[in-house]
Amino acid sequence: TICGAEQHIVIIEEDMHAEGLVLGANTVADCKAELNTAEMYVVIKNINGVTLADSDLVGTGATITYYDRTTNAEVKTVTVVLYGDVDGDGLVGMADKDTVMLKAVGAAEIENVWFLQAADANRDGVVDAFDAALINLQIANRYPIVQKIG
Repeated sequence: TICGAEQHIVIIEEDMHAEGLVLGANTVADCKAELNTAEMYVVIKNINGVTLADSDLVGTGATITYYDRTTNAEVKTVTVVLYGDVDGDGLVGMADKDTVMLKAVGAAEIENVWFLQAADANRDGVVDAFDAALINLQIANRYPIVQKIG
């Protein structure tokens, strides 16, 4: 699961994104439980900048902002990438697969950099039919998309 005894959310410093969320266990409350520390707390907002409720799902494009508990000063902000979630709803569904397939055949573009990164579900550097197939397998619960490297 995303949040529990093990650290699952991984912050990738080179482009300041977070990965490793697990579908079905990616609520704001789950993420806060894993990321809050004695020194820092986090605030999670959706792609439109609206603070999410603890019961909301965290999806691609959401931001996690770390604050110092002593000073309340902002420390850093990272953006969430949930591979396969190209609409930011925190789920991987048919709309995501359809968007990826349209991109793969050149019938649509994915403008948002984070959605484009999430569309590359197998992380081979290109959005293609293989990504759509992987998303389809995730939807069918036949093969989970690996959400973190390592």
